[in-house]
Amino acid sequence: RRQGWNLMRGRSGLPAVRVAEFHEMHKGGGLRDPNHYDVGSLITVDVMLEEAEAGGRFQTLEPSGRLLTHRFKAGDALVFQGHKYHCVGPVKKGRRRVLVVELWHGRERCCGHRCDRRWKHCPFGPRSERAFGG
Repeated sequence: RRQGWNLMRGRSGLPAVRVAEFHEMHKGGGLRDPNHYDVGSLITVDVMLEEAEAGGRFQTLEPSGRLLTHRFKAGDALVFQGHKYHCVGPVKKGRRRVLVVELWHGRERCCGHRCDRRWKHCPFGPRSERAFGG
């Protein structure tokens, strides 16, 4: 609320987990598209589990058009709006491991994919979710 994001204005309830993913990148790996964003998610939380020895830097595309590199060390968490453009430079040495959790205004999901059904039944959900109408 202090940041003035107002992501839940006019919505009831709290954001829920949309997806939780483990990302591992090796030499040459990265997310090079500076126009990438987390479609449909309100908030993204990245937790650095292991830094690459070289490269693999997290960057955001700023309104000025320049890429801003963020300090992101093992044990750090970055919290940003899902619609914020972001990318990861190529890993040059070692490996990079990050836990990524995206929150959205919808039902909490554990269906093993980036679900786009906010409230309706997900056919890819766990059996318990399918049995009770998801």
